[in-house]
Amino acid sequence: MKRVLITIITLMSMNSFANFMPSQEAVLVKEINQFINMMPPLPPTGPRVLTSLNVDVKSSGCTRDEDFQIRVGQLPHAQVLTVVRIKPDYCEAIEHTVTVELRTENLVNFRQKPAQVSNPLLGNVQIVH
Repeated sequence: MKRVLITIITLMSMNSFANFMPSQEAVLVKEINQFINMMPPLPPTGPRVLTSLNVDVKSSGCTRDEDFQIRVGQLPHAQVLTVVRIKPDYCEAIEHTVTVELRTENLVNFRQKPAQVSNPLLGNVQIVH
């Protein structure tokens, strides 16, 4: 009986996750940093640019950095970052705000092409250095 109950619970949780669609998350951008690796040997495409984005998101108790990803779109004069939740938070704690750190290597240097975040709570943030 115990094994059957565990199997049913596992199947229910797998079904809940299977029905989850990645969604654009409402965020508050706290900090964006870019790190350019100029250490030799440089790849043929040029130095690697790592972008780190710290954002506040809503959590019900189980939100982690790995639950999100940054999707990058290109406009003629800007890069557009969209924070997307890829794993649901099914915990039942009181909803609160947590800070997550997201990283991507899919952006060019902000000095070459500025970036904006498409989904913060307080409007678009323009990054120009």
